[in-house]
Amino acid sequence: MKILLFCSLILISTKSMAQASSWMGYKPAANLNFPFQNFIENSIYRMTTVGAVDHPSVQPEVVDLTQSPYNRATTDSHKIENDPRSLAIETCRNQGLIKCPVISVASTMTAFFNNGGLHTCRHGFHNWLLWAAQLNDKTIDSISPPVILYDRSGKMIYNSAQVKKENLLYFTFIDKNPALEFTMAKGFTMNGKINFTNSDYTEMKTPLKIFKDYNLQTAKSRDQIMSSTDLYMFGYPAKTDYLGTVVGNAPGKQLVGSQGNLRSFPSDSTLFQSTHLAMGGASGSPVLDPEGTLLGVSCYGSEVVYGINEVIGDSQVIFHDKTFLKKFWSRQ
Repeated sequence: MKILLFCSLILISTKSMAQASSWMGYKPAANLNFPFQNFIENSIYRMTTVGAVDHPSVQPEVVDLTQSPYNRATTDSHKIENDPRSLAIETCRNQGLIKCPVISVASTMTAFFNNGGLHTCRHGFHNWLLWAAQLNDKTIDSISPPVILYDRSGKMIYNSAQVKKENLLYFTFIDKNPALEFTMAKGFTMNGKINFTNSDYTEMKTPLKIFKDYNLQTAKSRDQIMSSTDLYMFGYPAKTDYLGTVVGNAPGKQLVGSQGNLRSFPSDSTLFQSTHLAMGGASGSPVLDPEGTLLGVSCYGSEVVYGINEVIGDSQVIFHDKTFLKKFWSRQ
């Protein structure tokens, strides 16, 4: 199965929704009347970040912020928003890092806010965190990644290059296993893939009151997931042309949903599989059962399988229970 490093999904549903609605492909979130509609519209964000590379041998340019011309801050908001190098450099400066890893490619993901924290997948900025930590003799959990967040209307609500230092996102839950300290890319080893995919979920917080908080219940057992059937997903996939007659293509900026079902949950993994579409850009999304329980965060997926009049995906979702994850991570 081919793994896409930049995909994830958001799944939300209720019992009444599950009984009444099933569809193929994506639907725009605005066309769906979920009991959790406020959560969908107010707590799911499109995220831009930096750190993706095509091969483990690719290394970033290292910028010394004490040297000209980098010792002068960039204040051009438009440049920071549209230039991955500027986003990384000003994020480094914002938290007092002297040596800054920069690359010229940004990636998009999805994140959601629940129970006081911002939840997503770390693979979009993992490499950047690793490089920045090594260059500045710090741990990955002590560094804030280069991140811009947009709400459903496209309004920027957070920019790591421009908020005050004390308001930067900080990690409250992340796997710090030294075995994960390798550059993540398309060419990394199968053993590395297995270890990393089981540890991709992360949570961050900020003192800023910019998010509307929700308190979705969280699944506490594998049995709770195995008993689930219909699941619903919402996020910002970078390509949404698998919509049939519902809506046209809206790359990366439209909040859309996908209905799917549980495939499996291996006993030796933090990941369970569902049939949701897993297109690049949706990584970091919540997966809910028909009763509205948060089951996991979708971080990976296989390529879409096409049949006659059907569009089927294969999403890999990390079980969200932190107690379960801590125990599993300690065994890796």
